[in-house]
Amino acid sequence: MFSIRLFAAACALLLTFACQPRKTEKQTLNLVVSDKLREIFPQLKPVYVQEELPGILKKMTDDAEPACRGLHNQLPGRFEAFKKLSPELWTKKYNAYLSEIIAGCYNFFTMNDLSVKRAFTMVREFYPDVPKDCYSVGFAQLYFMETLIGCRKWTALDIDWRILDLHHQVLSRYFKHEPLKFNELVLRWSANFADEEKIRPREEGITVDSFCYWPTRPDCRKAFERFPRFFPAIRAFELQLAFLHDISVQPLSPVSVVHVSNATDPGYTSKVQFEQLLNSLVPVTAKNHRAVVVYHSGGSYQFAIYEVSRAEGASPVVTTKCRDNFAWSKYYKDRPGVKYRTYFDNVSVEKNPRVCTGAGWEGS
Repeated sequence: MFSIRLFAAACALLLTFACQPRKTEKQTLNLVVSDKLREIFPQLKPVYVQEELPGILKKMTDDAEPACRGLHNQLPGRFEAFKKLSPELWTKKYNAYLSEIIAGCYNFFTMNDLSVKRAFTMVREFYPDVPKDCYSVGFAQLYFMETLIGCRKWTALDIDWRILDLHHQVLSRYFKHEPLKFNELVLRWSANFADEEKIRPREEGITVDSFCYWPTRPDCRKAFERFPRFFPAIRAFELQLAFLHDISVQPLSPVSVVHVSNATDPGYTSKVQFEQLLNSLVPVTAKNHRAVVVYHSGGSYQFAIYEVSRAEGASPVVTTKCRDNFAWSKYYKDRPGVKYRTYFDNVSVEKNPRVCTGAGWEGS
């Protein structure tokens, strides 16, 4: 009788544990600052955990505002404000345009990549049923990536700390299980959706449409609408303040999808820096890891998808999965319509890739 009771008690205990919900792995959110960006902002440290982010981002805002106001309003004393913000910017090391972007005084919050839905859908088709990490420059692109291909690791890449601050504003709502209200987001010194040429200290009347050019706005609305349903499945969030060639790829998944927009164009990335980027994409410590790079031609619908892999002890190898016949868009006033090749094209082992866009593609 005792053994029967003991057995019954043991069974009941096992059933109790079996019925208990499993503890889910805690989601993390970190800010990582590369060595190069810490040369520009020596007050920053290499890594900030989630609890530290509100404080450091507020400090960056407070430090940058005098420099940005002085810059855009041509105020006396602006050069002293520049030096106080960073000893590196507005010197011979960085031209004035790049200094404005890094300082957070000229910010591209609005996505002008016009085929992101098509591109990420093709990635999903090329690599079905494979866990993926996601990396991207810009803002809206990452929300498209998550809702179209799913990401175990979600990483925002930028040299502009205000873009990362915007991501933090959005993600902090989701971490608190709060709805995202776009009109509560704080955007300062916008580069490309002001109604006039003057860069304003703060944008008013923010909506979801503020973050995508008009051809992609219906899909943009859908991406942000769907994102909360995908949010719980993401294991790690990371904000990387870094040049593209200076990024850190530490994969959780067999495939890392990296959307570079047109940041690898020669105007932004040198050949030497491109070679650094290739090595960063497939770290020697990550075996059997592949990086899938989505390149978007600036201001157009054209794009390409490249795969970067590395055999043990070998150099990175680039294969072109698909590629459009690139031509500079009308926004490049000195070369509109001129055909060109990317750094990836120059080293790819695939010489006759399929076309990406095709005709009449509607998507799903």
